[in-house]
Amino acid sequence: MSVGNLEMDMTLKTTFPGLWGRNFDNAELPIIYYYTDEENRADGVSPPSAHQCMIGALARVRKGRSLRFEADSIGCAGGRRYAGFSREISPTFYVPKETLTFAVPMKKFIRMTGNMEESFLITRTWRKVKKRMA
Repeated sequence: MSVGNLEMDMTLKTTFPGLWGRNFDNAELPIIYYYTDEENRADGVSPPSAHQCMIGALARVRKGRSLRFEADSIGCAGGRRYAGFSREISPTFYVPKETLTFAVPMKKFIRMTGNMEESFLITRTWRKVKKRMA
């Protein structure tokens, strides 16, 4: 499987879901995204006819679809900003406190998953944090 200019390691593709499920109590898999000029990699998201948050379109990603966003396919300033298409900051951006969100370059993500079994996830401190999160 190719991701941009990176070839996804098929071992990573098959082992990551199990690692994630074991370490994050079977939480939904994270949504991965990257930037490319190659239009044939995913289905394009049409520009909305009214205000529409890109989060609504991500339901299709959760069902296994690959989507391609462009600046005009995101119907709100906050979405364009946080997807990297604008420098404008939305004064109403909100992430629920129980939501974990982060972004890293794909190459770094691949390195991180290679260390997952030997990371902080197996420490006594992580078990304490995990209890508090429950």
